[in-house]
Amino acid sequence: MYWYSTPAIFKEWQDLVLEHGWAYGSQGNELKGKWFFNATTTGASRLAFKKGEFQNHTVHEFFVPMKQMALLCGMIPLPPFVVHGTHLVTKEGVLSAQQSYHRLLELLVHDRLPLGEILKVNYLNDLLGKEVKNA
Repeated sequence: MYWYSTPAIFKEWQDLVLEHGWAYGSQGNELKGKWFFNATTTGASRLAFKKGEFQNHTVHEFFVPMKQMALLCGMIPLPPFVVHGTHLVTKEGVLSAQQSYHRLLELLVHDRLPLGEILKVNYLNDLLGKEVKNA
């Protein structure tokens, strides 16, 4: 997330990859059924992303355009992976976030997170403390 939007490099990816007839449209099925999620950092705390709080919106509300992009392409949008409070994070916090993200990717790649369980959580981070199959 870069100033409440996508970074320029992601926008460029969208412009280059998401072509009618390939990624969407009546013949565009290449991304159909693939999982899509955002991984981001924020300077603000998790509590700041609520109605009436500092950010006045949830993280999910900021990601609505990307979720819709995924749906248009037939993808399955997952909850985001979010590291909050990066302005105050310690080296240990950075390492912990890195390890959590790596663990999440391992679980996703090896199909050890059932989609039904994934869709029940607010953030993908929230899955890492729960029991997962074959983990």
